[in-house]
Amino acid sequence: IVQVPLKVNHHQVRIYPNPFKTEVSISLQTFNGEMSQIELLSSEGKILHKWNTRQKDFLIPAGNLRKGIYLLRVTNNSGDLSIHKIIRD
Repeated sequence: IVQVPLKVNHHQVRIYPNPFKTEVSISLQTFNGEMSQIELLSSEGKILHKWNTRQKDFLIPAGNLRKGIYLLRVTNNSGDLSIHKIIRD
């Protein structure tokens, strides 16, 4: 078994507005152009959507998301992980 160190840092990602109505903006403040993966999860932990991006700023439209609590999980190639609670209003 190989153990990979996990770096958790909630300060590298800015999410606004939160709560949101039509879309939520994500600013990957210190990911330096690396490939990042953004996952939208239900409050039960089910992956609803997954995106790969090299953009610093990313928009997620509310689309058919019901009002409620969701999680955003952001990871990059360096092993940085950030998990955030967002609320669809």
